[in-house]
Amino acid sequence: MRILNDAGHGGKDSGAVSHDGKVFEKDVALTVSKRVDQLLSPYGESYLSRHDDTFLTLTERANSANNLKADLLSVHCNAGGGRGIEVFTSPGQTKSDPWATFVIEELHADFPDRPLRTDVRDGDPDKEARFTVLTKTRKSAILVELGFIDTEEGQRFL
Repeated sequence: MRILNDAGHGGKDSGAVSHDGKVFEKDVALTVSKRVDQLLSPYGESYLSRHDDTFLTLTERANSANNLKADLLSVHCNAGGGRGIEVFTSPGQTKSDPWATFVIEELHADFPDRPLRTDVRDGDPDKEARFTVLTKTRKSAILVELGFIDTEEGQRFL
């Protein structure tokens, strides 16, 4: 196993912001990515796309995964007043789909009170999007939206 834990956003790009304006997606993503890195390290090679509040372009993130020949796990928080966890892969049936399904099932088991926002039209629960980090990464790549940072739900995991 070789995974690049990509903490979304960073530096000048705060990402989404909590409803009180005090918590930034970039900070939550970095904290979660560092914890995932610690948990995965005993099982293989785990890397971080960033160790601090640094800005990286989306292409730089995908290139880092490609240079490491690693799968990419991009961590984010949603915004816009919704509820639930989402996991994205690139469109179509891809080598990322089984991993996305596994992550969805594990997150649901660990956080059963959080709804899953899924799309099963293609036979699996992940959502699909042409996000740069998903389409430009050569190996498996998933993007996880942990929840909505701008809602009461978000405050529970911050």
